[in-house]
Amino acid sequence: FCAYCLEDSRLVWDILDKEGLVALSVRRSRLIGLPLERVWGSVATFDFMYISALRQVGVVAPTTGVDRREGRGAPGGLVIEPQAGLYHHLFVFDFKSLYPSIMRTFNIDPLSHARAETDVIEAPNGARFDREKGILPALLEEFWVQREEAKSRGDAVASHAYKIIMNSFYGVLATESCRFANDELAGAITELGHYILRWAQDRLERKGGRVIYGDTDSVFVDPGLAEGCTAEAARAVGEALCAEVNAELAAHIAEEYGVESRLELEFEKYYVRFLLPPMRGSDKGRAKGYAGLRVAHGEEWVEIVGMEAVRRDWTRLAHQLQRQLLDLLFHDAGPDAIAQRAQEWVRALRAG
Repeated sequence: FCAYCLEDSRLVWDILDKEGLVALSVRRSRLIGLPLERVWGSVATFDFMYISALRQVGVVAPTTGVDRREGRGAPGGLVIEPQAGLYHHLFVFDFKSLYPSIMRTFNIDPLSHARAETDVIEAPNGARFDREKGILPALLEEFWVQREEAKSRGDAVASHAYKIIMNSFYGVLATESCRFANDELAGAITELGHYILRWAQDRLERKGGRVIYGDTDSVFVDPGLAEGCTAEAARAVGEALCAEVNAELAAHIAEEYGVESRLELEFEKYYVRFLLPPMRGSDKGRAKGYAGLRVAHGEEWVEIVGMEAVRRDWTRLAHQLQRQLLDLLFHDAGPDAIAQRAQEWVRALRAG
């Protein structure tokens, strides 16, 4: 039993070492100023950084459990209803770090919210924010720059540490245990996310595309290209379309809100063929479950998200069968060829 426990301990250490979690914890501790045993608490991290910044401007922080107004909660991310189908040429556009970018763009911050009076930025949920740069957008700006520097010098540990901290800021503003949590703040972030995703959908469809699915910060677009369009030509169309939408979004945000947009739409993926299957027993598309044929640098591969071929509770046989059937489908095999492959697997299984 002692040998077993010792081996378990060694295994844990090996995992920590292989994943670089000790180095990551040390780097995070140095970034935020908390001791090692507290660096993975998002609320403690936020409290420490924000209260330190409040002290510099001579403001007292609210008291946990005392200075809180009861709220109605904040909505989650927007999901644009999936449209089931088999598509030729599909683009996936993704907003880079959407929630931190929204906070930077619209000055979403506890102090700027408390100080909002006349010249304000108003979110779709009615939350108002002062235009003088808040503490939270300034922190995000600093982390953003430092993360880009870490990425450029190949420091993956620091880059990941900055990413985790920035992405946690929205969560703590919606967490009851955080003294700065506020439903209006969290709701402003998510409802601005809805607004931006809907705006992107409308703009892409005005340009002749069709948004067949969207989820929180990404949109799946059927650009309506001819089946015979080459992968290189399709990718060029996607890059041009992404650049156009980015420029138009920046102009729209400046005109509508009078602020500089920090939002950036990225051309994340291109699929030569794409399958968005229906939910079982329904004509509606299946959210978070799809597959596509990707081509890049002279290679092609089937990418699967959320379907049985990537689920651990399905057998390896089922994984392999689904991958083979999808590969046949994406290379225009007819129904007979697909049925024949399934029958071959059934015969092989029965034969042992």
